[in-house]
Amino acid sequence: MHPLRRRTLTGTVAAWRDPAPALLPLPHPSQRNLAGFQRNAWFASDVLAQLRRRLDELGLFQRR
Repeated sequence: MHPLRRRTLTGTVAAWRDPAPALLPLPHPSQRNLAGFQRNAWFASDVLAQLRRRLDELGLFQRR
């Protein structure tokens, strides 16, 4: 198992600060994961916010 991987996908994503900023573990944005996104509000407020900041730093994120 990869050293950054946890027992669950939620655990791996929740530990996103461990490898940051070099890596940012993200779940696949599928219909099957919508319930998980709703149960884990920190994903949008913390992880996606960090992803947007990093993409903005690189000039790759355009706000709508």
